[in-house]
Amino acid sequence: MKHSKISYIALMLLIKYYLADISPKKAHMILYFKGIDITIKSIHVYYKKFMMILNIYVKDEMRNIMLEGPVEIDECMIYKIKRGINRRGRLGRIRTWLFGLKCRTSSRIILYPVLERTRTKLLQIILRHVRREALIYSHHFVNHDYQFVS
Repeated sequence: MKHSKISYIALMLLIKYYLADISPKKAHMILYFKGIDITIKSIHVYYKKFMMILNIYVKDEMRNIMLEGPVEIDECMIYKIKRGINRRGRLGRIRTWLFGLKCRTSSRIILYPVLERTRTKLLQIILRHVRREALIYSHHFVNHDYQFVS
């Protein structure tokens, strides 16, 4: 951002709009009415840079979090609907598993998208973020079709 070709004020406004989840198109319109001329293509480029910076920050920050006290662990599957129709004539779905840890005292949460839900992979995550003396609460198995909580 050091060699940015836009003004400091425009950059700060773009950061503000990005964090407020304002679309690049809407940000372009707002900036235009404020008399700041930035192309929509440039706004997309800056939004991608902001996303990269935030991803690096979150990964670095999450790597250093150590949860104290009792910790709850759980996993869930989330879906993303793909556009278009697959070979069988249905909308495609992308399946992603999330593994989460939550400290009961501080309410701090850590989420990991996981490709493998093997014992060793999940244990690596737990050992990285939970103190050895901490209590860990887990639901062994819950079929949410029949009951919400075990």
